[in-house]
Amino acid sequence: MVIFGNLLINTDNSYPTLLFNLISFRRRILGQNESKLVQGMLDKNSVYANFTLEEQVLFEKLTSERQFLKDEEIKRVEKLLLDKQKEEVTNTRDDFRFTVQITHACNMKCYYCFEEDYRNYTFMTEDQVDAIQNFYYIASYESGVTAHIPYIRITGGEPLLNDQTVRMVNYISEKWNSSKLILYTNGVNLLKYYNELPISKFHEFCISLDGIKDIHLARRYNNKKVSDDIYHDIINGIKKLLSNGQKVRIKVTIDKHNYSFVSDLLEYLQNEHILDNPNLNNDINVVNDFNNPLDINEKYNNSEDIEKMKSYFSDELGMHNMNFYQCFSCLTKILGREHNSKMLPRYNRCDTRFLSNYFFSPNGSVYLCDCLDVQKGIVGTYYPEVSFNGEKVMELASRNVFDDQECKECIYKFVCLGGCPMISEMKGVKKYCGGFKNSGLVDQFSYLYLGAKKQ
Repeated sequence: MVIFGNLLINTDNSYPTLLFNLISFRRRILGQNESKLVQGMLDKNSVYANFTLEEQVLFEKLTSERQFLKDEEIKRVEKLLLDKQKEEVTNTRDDFRFTVQITHACNMKCYYCFEEDYRNYTFMTEDQVDAIQNFYYIASYESGVTAHIPYIRITGGEPLLNDQTVRMVNYISEKWNSSKLILYTNGVNLLKYYNELPISKFHEFCISLDGIKDIHLARRYNNKKVSDDIYHDIINGIKKLLSNGQKVRIKVTIDKHNYSFVSDLLEYLQNEHILDNPNLNNDINVVNDFNNPLDINEKYNNSEDIEKMKSYFSDELGMHNMNFYQCFSCLTKILGREHNSKMLPRYNRCDTRFLSNYFFSPNGSVYLCDCLDVQKGIVGTYYPEVSFNGEKVMELASRNVFDDQECKECIYKFVCLGGCPMISEMKGVKKYCGGFKNSGLVDQFSYLYLGAKKQ
């Protein structure tokens, strides 16, 4: 529920009441009496003159804490952001971070793979890598900006598929000698090519793992029987990286079929002395479909399934900060931030600028960011010729909540920010509200802050 147009109130009986201000981002857990008083304010349609004396005292207290914001302060904050938005838009960032997709080809056949419909066996060549460098040279010259490149993400398909793709990994490393690499791999050939990789040049290895051996192999090979050695090689590759001080991020994709086995995976990784390694991180996400209003693939996990998943992670594993809706990613960061840490409101979702986060595909196209569809999100080409649609980049990157009347009047504008422009492009709409149109889904986000503080 919302009070005074800018306050989210959680009244789930299993948690204490949480106040979350949608502009100042202040969070406050209310005691039982305070909760009743705020409920009383709501029952009186938030009209101060109708409040009891006790309600007025609490209102003034919450206002002094900036938990409640008066209309004039809300207008002042919005004017500051609007004035900032009207300033000249910067075309570039201080650094460029981009992704190179070496190939669409893969040595696994995951049944939920979003690339399956357009997978092909084209491979990036040395000439194409040279062309990426040339693309940045030309674009930097024309924009008058020279920036460093701290990280380059390398992905596929599978970037460790064969000798050719491994050669491209090394070639990229040589081309941008001062940059760190982030490799996304299924880990099947990690041990095989370990000694051929420029290991010291990697910032992080992101490795897919959906469960213990039988679960993972069944999902990754669509129930086709394969050798158990494949799984053992993945695990031993992770161990070798960690033993050499490399950062590893294990990425677990879940749906209604495997989420209840995550505890088995965590126990296994603990027994293998992987889970407690300080260089290990893990991400757990559901199967997505960005053509869906909530960005979820309802073939594998609908809203009811996700509620079961959240309860499982919270009650069984003590993991209370799980968010499985991409549309709530900004809200997740704000609610889940460290206690007493400040966060200022923004007016746009994406800080992409010229040259910053582009995605280079082996088909010669340049995408605004992670390639979600081979037909959409194209902002230029880098091979065989360089072309660039700067107007489209700025149109997508400079979208903000003040340009759309519905966004401008929405109470959630500073925690939604109009949705990701790339996903809006996928859906063929100017903006998308996702779960913010569903008050029930929004109200459930109290757990991101309250965690284990159940009644």
